[in-house]
Amino acid sequence: MITVNDEKECRLLWETFNLKSLSFGITGSFEFRKFYSSLFGMQHYFICNDFDNPSYILPLCKGKDGLDWFGTKELEDPPFYCRPDAGGHFLESLKNLHSHLEMRNVNELQLKKMQECSLVQSSEICGTKIVVRDNASLSGKAHWSERNLHRMQIAFTALKPEWFFQENPTISEIDSVFNESIKMFSARNRTSKFEDLNRQNKYLNIFTSVIPGVKSVLGVCKVNNVATIKVLILLFENTATVSIVALDVKHPESKIIAQYGFRYAIASIPGELQKVYGCQIVDYQGGSHSWKGEVSPDFQLLQYNVKLNYDHF
Repeated sequence: MITVNDEKECRLLWETFNLKSLSFGITGSFEFRKFYSSLFGMQHYFICNDFDNPSYILPLCKGKDGLDWFGTKELEDPPFYCRPDAGGHFLESLKNLHSHLEMRNVNELQLKKMQECSLVQSSEICGTKIVVRDNASLSGKAHWSERNLHRMQIAFTALKPEWFFQENPTISEIDSVFNESIKMFSARNRTSKFEDLNRQNKYLNIFTSVIPGVKSVLGVCKVNNVATIKVLILLFENTATVSIVALDVKHPESKIIAQYGFRYAIASIPGELQKVYGCQIVDYQGGSHSWKGEVSPDFQLLQYNVKLNYDHF
């Protein structure tokens, strides 16, 4: 094993061997993964068997509590590189490092590659990742059927909504999104994740920090010149990762907004970001949220928690 700690060398491995190739949105950014690791006091710690022509690369990070995947296991699409004949060496290195032989939130494209390399002992579905390309229709089933989306479009078009985008939102502007999220979930007798102050602080850190190659954007949809929908977005290359969508449940048009606002936001954001920023892909991230199983299957990627293959040992 070769340990690579130098940032330039880690970045060179990342770029030369295209470690972001099976990732989407912000999870494919070396700089963002480096930043996210630092939130937990961890530093990049790549392992490979040869720097110039490796058969495998383990992008890890290291801190006082041990090893984790680069960017930590909190992020989706954990990156890796492995040739089909090098699975045993990949797993042996992990075992020698006393690292956990599991990977979380692996998308199905990654799972297929891992299976080709004989890395998988077992896997279980843990969510559905939504990735929309080219502003295509999301029509699927249930609330997202073509008929229901048509009703939504008619109802919202009558309100004459307008989207506005602002880069580098302020702390108070980001706080307003948290507050709208809390009120929105409370109106449904549910709890927003932003009731947790630690989570608020983490998101504030993410959206107010300077991360090379990454833009922080606040999207606001106004109806009658009143902010109706607020969205926090991270832009990386040609992809937008949508982190938060919050509705104003106290708006004068609250009935229509409560019924159709979320669907309108999800359906309209790709076209708006394409016009303003040239985005070709919108990453709505994963999870077990019901709507992600209702949109068109063309945009669904299953996510898995994977136990790596102990049988190599």
